[in-house]
Amino acid sequence: MLTLKYIRNNLEMVQKSISRKQSDIDINQLLDLDAKRREYLKEVEELRAEKNSVSNTIAALKKTGKDATLKIDAMRFVAENIKKIEKELKRVEDSIQEQIYYVPNLVHTSVPDGKDETENILVKEWGSKPEFNFQIRDHIKIGEDLRLFDFQRAVNMAGASFPLYIGVGAQLERALINFMLDFHVEKHGYQELLPPFLANRQAMQNT
Repeated sequence: MLTLKYIRNNLEMVQKSISRKQSDIDINQLLDLDAKRREYLKEVEELRAEKNSVSNTIAALKKTGKDATLKIDAMRFVAENIKKIEKELKRVEDSIQEQIYYVPNLVHTSVPDGKDETENILVKEWGSKPEFNFQIRDHIKIGEDLRLFDFQRAVNMAGASFPLYIGVGAQLERALINFMLDFHVEKHGYQELLPPFLANRQAMQNT
């Protein structure tokens, strides 16, 4: 995800990348919200400084036995303004968080523009493609025929095209995971972790 600071400092590049991806995200609206956010932050900081100053004045007046009623009323007025601005600040920040997740990552300069995948460029090809004297089937068809996984039931469970591994298919997947973990821990010095299976909203949103 691109940060607001990065977007501000690289506006032309980000806008160009958005156009290349044919995204309809309005980057100017996001930057307008960012400008409001910084304006509200400045106002809140100034009001807090004023509140602290008035509080010190009130304390000094009370210490000397003088009437601090006017200063107390002024501090209440400042406190109310702080609450109002903080409320608006929260609204703006929520809008920013909602919109910034839709800003697409930058397109690499080496990636050509095209109307769809038919205009993709073949960068590298290795080996020779085998030829068969029979109609070949893809791995999904073979796996479903062998009952290694079930895509339809997985869609019902997850709402996306993830496989539900079954029987030997699940065993194979688990074996591959174990092999990958053991190989990288033993050969490449990785540290194995077992994270919680539950995650909070922020972690899931970032993922």
